[in-house]
Amino acid sequence: MGFALYTLSVTGAQSDYPVINLEEALIIFNSMPWEKEMEAWEQMPEGEREDCMPLFHLMDDTEHALRLTAYSRDLVGLAYDYSIRGRMTFAGPEFEQGYFGTDQFPRASIRELLTLFFASDEDHILSLLQKYPDPEAADTDEEP
Repeated sequence: MGFALYTLSVTGAQSDYPVINLEEALIIFNSMPWEKEMEAWEQMPEGEREDCMPLFHLMDDTEHALRLTAYSRDLVGLAYDYSIRGRMTFAGPEFEQGYFGTDQFPRASIRELLTLFFASDEDHILSLLQKYPDPEAADTDEEP
């Protein structure tokens, strides 16, 4: 299986890595200036933010995709498009659109997440993602 990576900066700078392995992906993720990127992103007008969010987008040749951005020193936001729809019963509304998303994923677990992604280990990916649900999805069933 092949893997490719695309990165996007708030400034619009883009990088493509058409063939990448786990260690290279981890080095690139950790070398991105996430704190500066998020500071610049937060200064942008609301209407422009969606198009220039700092992004780490990892893809494989079976149409699985992992999109990451860092919100703080400790937390990462992710959107995960993984073609195992019937098994992601814990996912929230984002999953209806093809993605499981959360902004609560611990940055300290990035190696584990990428390792599972590169190994295409569906069962372990699901159990890892289930630990960090989207807090907004959890609120949909509660009454005010």
